[in-house]
Amino acid sequence: LFPYTTLFRSFIKPVNGWVSSEFGDREPSSSIVSAYHKGIDIAANTGTSIIAATDGKVIISKYSNSYGNYIIIENEEIKTVYAHCSELLVSTNDEVKQGQEIAKVGVTR
Repeated sequence: LFPYTTLFRSFIKPVNGWVSSEFGDREPSSSIVSAYHKGIDIAANTGTSIIAATDGKVIISKYSNSYGNYIIIENEEIKTVYAHCSELLVSTNDEVKQGQEIAKVGVTR
């Protein structure tokens, strides 16, 4: 049995949107988009609330050229990434609870 099965089942959907890119192999759309996707992308309207999929500690909350405004939350050995945010509502080292609003959907250009 996969050791994180219970942890994965406890995740909730972080945004009310639609899956725009699945986990696994995909057709790269540019030189910065890899052929193997290590997560899923959930698209939603700009300004839509993003909530924490699980409890954890914010280990990154900042801007990058590729992800735009983004957050990484660590829970045990699992890290969840919330990228392309228009607004960040939590800071590095904050403890967050599942379902807590942490950011707003945005677009990275």
